[in-house]
Amino acid sequence: MANALYTLTIAGSIEPGRIESVFKAPNIDWFRINSAIWFVSTDLSARQIHELIKPIAGDANFVIMKSDPSDRYGWASKKFWEWLAERHPKRTRRAI
Repeated sequence: MANALYTLTIAGSIEPGRIESVFKAPNIDWFRINSAIWFVSTDLSARQIHELIKPIAGDANFVIMKSDPSDRYGWASKKFWEWLAERHPKRTRRAI
C-alpha cells in the first residue's frame, strides 16, 4: 500500500522534539514547516497517528487530516518541495 500524506496542525504547545521522538518509526516520514504544521507521509491511518501523539499532547489541540498531494501550490522552502516530490510525485493525466 502506498503511503498517504497527512497534515498535522497543532494549536497549543507540543515540544517539536517530543513529536520527532514518536515519529521515529520506520514507516513514518515527516517534514516540519514550523512548530504548528507538520506533513507526515506514512502507511498509518489518521487515528493511528493520533494514538502516537495523544500521550505527549497535554492540553494542546491537534488535527490530523489526509492531504491530496496531487493538487498543491504554495510558498515554502525548496527543501520542502523536494521532500514532497520524492515521496508524493505529481501524477500526470493522460488522455484516453
